[in-house]
Amino acid sequence: MTTPKQKQSEEHVKFRPRRLAHANLLVGDTDRAAEFYNKVCGFEIVRRGPVQKSTTLSNGNTHHDLGLPQVGVRGRGLKPGLNHLGWELENEVELITAYERGKKAGLNMYCSDHIVCRGVYLRDPDGNMHEFYADMTKDWRETLATVDISPEWTPGNPPPTNERNYDPDPQIRRVEDALFHPRCITHAAIVTDNFEPMLQFFTETAGLDELFRGPDDSYVVLGGTKSGWDLGLFRASAGRPLGLQHIGFVVDDEDDLRESVSRMRSVGVEPVIELDHATKRSVFFKSNDGMLLEFYSPRQAPLSSLRELDSGMALHLA
Repeated sequence: MTTPKQKQSEEHVKFRPRRLAHANLLVGDTDRAAEFYNKVCGFEIVRRGPVQKSTTLSNGNTHHDLGLPQVGVRGRGLKPGLNHLGWELENEVELITAYERGKKAGLNMYCSDHIVCRGVYLRDPDGNMHEFYADMTKDWRETLATVDISPEWTPGNPPPTNERNYDPDPQIRRVEDALFHPRCITHAAIVTDNFEPMLQFFTETAGLDELFRGPDDSYVVLGGTKSGWDLGLFRASAGRPLGLQHIGFVVDDEDDLRESVSRMRSVGVEPVIELDHATKRSVFFKSNDGMLLEFYSPRQAPLSSLRELDSGMALHLA
């Protein structure tokens, strides 16, 4: 008898997202967290959900780079941390085609219509939730102003569209009085003691491409079809907490980043770590809920430069 796990391997579900487009983070208080991500991290608040107790923020890159649902509301968890990572697909037809492959493979999935997008949710082998979604409208700002509750959705009803609703060249807004000025979220790093099954999930089910591996297969960097690097997957080691290690945001340039770090120090906040490497200059610090965040300016050196580093340092770079 063929098990669902065997089916999954044979089918190679491959949602094939373009990129990592948002992180949904459980927070202790959505209003307090929204102020931090607005005033410190530099994202605009685009939607407050009074019923769901959740806030979304974006600078125009997409309908949200960050979702901040409050713990303990509507059956959510009881402590801050990752709720899910959001992966943007090309269109609804591709989403539903992958969903149908997932059903044949026996995957445990659920679906939701968020009006601005439609999404399919499933967990990786470590239990982290992932949303694979397709945008359903280009005018997401107006739509978000009127929507709070997400209705149930049956994929294929109504018939899917192959229209590309994401903006390939979005107008990025800047929160001038914030400490940092990011353009968008770009990547996440996950630490696992279940490395091979997790890698299989992200390549065969999620459908990310393996870009390169670190020394002794200590980590793998993966990317979507947009040709970026979206996920760093790291083997567990002593002293390294499991789960989501950090999320990363790109800024306009090094000068702006340098000024942001100076302003941060002037208000009494010290970075967790600063890096000056061939691939990028970056700074890491923690949110008011303890989430490790990276803000960085990329350099022209090839990503293969990371291979020169040991896995401990690469964890802070990927």
